[in-house]
Amino acid sequence: MSWDHGDFSKQHNASAASYTIHRNGAIDINQGKGPETKIGVQPWGMYKLIKEWLDSGHPLTRAQKDELIELLHKEPADFLVE
Repeated sequence: MSWDHGDFSKQHNASAASYTIHRNGAIDINQGKGPETKIGVQPWGMYKLIKEWLDSGHPLTRAQKDELIELLHKEPADFLVE
């Protein structure tokens, strides 16, 4: 999976940023090609990152908030896992 160019800040300089969500919930964030450019995060690490970001007060649109709330109400079995 990858981001679009508009998803990055002005400080972004990764050559080929992408991410992978594994069946066990772990996430790999890649800044380029090759294993030495990977950051691996456990599900609780992603929770911490998302919680800290939301606590920082950065605004989301009402539609974005509604989408997140809808996802949080889903049961794990409702998600398609590759």
